[in-house]
Amino acid sequence: MKSRSLLAIALTSFLCGQDALATPKHTVQRGGKLVIVTHFARDVRIQKASMTWQTYDPLTPQQKGMETAFGCDADAVAGNGAFALSCKVPLDVADGTYHLTAIYIRTDDSERKYSWLGDLPAEIEVHIKGGEAVIAPPIKSIMVRQSSPD
Repeated sequence: MKSRSLLAIALTSFLCGQDALATPKHTVQRGGKLVIVTHFARDVRIQKASMTWQTYDPLTPQQKGMETAFGCDADAVAGNGAFALSCKVPLDVADGTYHLTAIYIRTDDSERKYSWLGDLPAEIEVHIKGGEAVIAPPIKSIMVRQSSPD
């Protein structure tokens, strides 16, 4: 009887854990504010910050033409040894689970990119769903033009 109880507890823990891993803990609507909190190893004074987010979820037919990655300029608010970086989710972003792929910061003496390939943990993610949606008009053409010397 005792082993059955332990097995039931272990199975329940496993299933609940799987559900928690499969579902992002935070959902933000398009147009809403997205906030992350980060700590740095030493004191820094952030002058400017931005974040890059990307999803690998497939688009639904209704979302064709919407973006699957976005960057946003972030407000950086210091407090208690941490920074809250916040930005607005653009209105042309598709529904999906987005992963934080990069943070850019500028301080008094340097600029730095923290990337998903070594600096950031892969599990920083947010679910974008709902809110007002706007699809940006497609660009018909684009070219690089050489400027004339002054």
